[in-house]
Amino acid sequence: MLNGFKFSNERQFLSADFANFAPLEFDSKIAGIWSGFRGLGDLLQQRSLFKSSAIAAASTVSEVGGTIDTTDLKNPIRGGSLRDDYLLTGISAGEQVEVKLNSTEFDAYLQVVNASTGAVVTFNDDFEGLNSQVTFTAAQGIDYIVRSTTYEPDATGNYTLRSNLGVLKPASPISGNQSFSGAIANSDPSNPIREGSFYDGYVLGDLVAGQQVQVNLDVPSFNAYLQVVNAGTGAVVAENNDFSGTNSQLTFTVAEGIDYILQATTFEKGATGGYTLTTKIASIPDPLDPGNTLGTAKDQTSAVFSNNQQVNASDRDDFYSFNVAQSGIFTANLSALSGDADVRLIQDSNNNGIIDQGEVLGWQWERGTSNESIRRFLSSGNYFLQVMSYNNQTANYSVATTFTAATSDPLSFSIKVNFGQGLGSLSTEALNAITEAAKVWEKIIPYSTFSDSQILTIDVTGDTFGEDEFLAFAGPKALAFDAFGNQMTISGASTINTSLANTYNNNPSFLQETMVHEFGHVLGIGTLWSDYGRDFINVSDATYSANTYAGWAYGELKGTFLQTAVPVQKGVFGHWDENVFDNELMSPIAEKSSELLSQLTIASLKDIGWNVNYGGAESYTLPGFNTLSNSLNANASLINSSFPLRCGCAAHLASSSLATLGASSLAEHIFGKVA
Repeated sequence: MLNGFKFSNERQFLSADFANFAPLEFDSKIAGIWSGFRGLGDLLQQRSLFKSSAIAAASTVSEVGGTIDTTDLKNPIRGGSLRDDYLLTGISAGEQVEVKLNSTEFDAYLQVVNASTGAVVTFNDDFEGLNSQVTFTAAQGIDYIVRSTTYEPDATGNYTLRSNLGVLKPASPISGNQSFSGAIANSDPSNPIREGSFYDGYVLGDLVAGQQVQVNLDVPSFNAYLQVVNAGTGAVVAENNDFSGTNSQLTFTVAEGIDYILQATTFEKGATGGYTLTTKIASIPDPLDPGNTLGTAKDQTSAVFSNNQQVNASDRDDFYSFNVAQSGIFTANLSALSGDADVRLIQDSNNNGIIDQGEVLGWQWERGTSNESIRRFLSSGNYFLQVMSYNNQTANYSVATTFTAATSDPLSFSIKVNFGQGLGSLSTEALNAITEAAKVWEKIIPYSTFSDSQILTIDVTGDTFGEDEFLAFAGPKALAFDAFGNQMTISGASTINTSLANTYNNNPSFLQETMVHEFGHVLGIGTLWSDYGRDFINVSDATYSANTYAGWAYGELKGTFLQTAVPVQKGVFGHWDENVFDNELMSPIAEKSSELLSQLTIASLKDIGWNVNYGGAESYTLPGFNTLSNSLNANASLINSSFPLRCGCAAHLASSSLATLGASSLAEHIFGKVA
């Protein structure tokens, strides 16, 4: 949109011909307008003082029309209301100022604010009907902001704002469909390009190279002359004085790196009179829309790129392809979201054009319109970046990437498994399965939350407890504060029930699955839920807090897409509820079928404080009601089930009558006080 003002001392009047408004199809911010322009230095100074401004012409009244809409800023004093702010200039100390805010579309709320302190000087919301009016006496040395806002939260609509003294000029960019009316007066500066003519000038800002801008200058009483000037050089870019009758119109294409000034002036020397200035900026044609599949991805010439685009229900995915010739650290940031969207890093390892399990290398979603970012150390190769709509939402977005060549990652995360006593009955294949279990979590935690790399050590030992007891148990041994002030696991321990050695040796994949579960406890799942600065568990109803990443993940599993409290194992509070989640990896009881590591479990890691990659999750849906009891009130219920309890932590607590312990006490009961 266009707005501006004259740097002159006289009081000015804005009379807008609302009946003849032409729709504006853009949101451009006007930086300011000047008198006696002396080059770019003056322009930059004016722009630093006046981020935007309003059109005005000489008189004792200032009036503007505007629209409160959802793109406006929130009122910092009336939290739920939107607002437009105007600077009131050209008033002197001791003058009595009367301001009116009229609207037929919302209940008007008018505030006058001290521009320096933000304090409300006066306000009104009940003058006549929906309108508001205030009167105040200008004080020495105070700049005033007149704030047009609403009584009801989030109300929108058109309004007229009028002051009996001074000049109203927007203190923040105006948005909406508007034209501006003004007047050329003999008090205006002389046009440096057309000697003898007066002019009003306006800076047109926030344009995009390639946009086409159409400007109309309509006048009833003089022969209009319209100019577009390069703000840096003063050179005329385009001009017109003979469009239709006495009116002028021109169209120009925005060039990269140029600021433009619109000059409303006259063909005849010394002519004066009113005018209406209208701008119409057509959106630049969208760049080639990124493809919707890996095979149609938009090729990037570098790993460093940016783009502004949209995803929606009919165009859910945008794919970008790029290559890195050497190893290094890649980041992608998703911002300026108008709806919920996610960004993912992908490597099509088998070149089949499909995103297979394990090929999503980076994905750390946020919900709502919060910015998202991913970071990953990459080897040389071909990669894809995907921006995808969440739940078919329409989302405008900006995506920008960086790449820093490096031979290693200074924030690398890894797990080192130390094999201890009691494992002699396990085969080499079984021991390798334990090591592979650690690698599962290494893929899910892409980098350290500490200020340098982290090697998390896990001591694994074996002991015999009987085949009907449990499979294994585990938890953290030592914690340390990371770069964000969270107490995170730096070492852990796990004990395997080697009474089941034959089972493990005959089926190493079953042992691997078991140890993925146990190493989840080392990382804090179920063991750091209710202590060390965390309070996720509601003991009274055995749920995990809804206001968490896990709450979002559970809402998605249920199909509500709302944050929802997650049922957990009653009494022990260290696993997801078996009845609800059945074959999810972090439920307490082993299943005949594969246990699946879901986004729910990874979201709990995020809640704890780890950086995560949701791409490490397996496809999982909520099963039907599981008839297995999750009461854990008697060991007989465990023995009579088809499979032993996966995690011995809960069995120990049940047999020790410690079922009321919190989740953090679970780790302490097994391994002693966590360091």
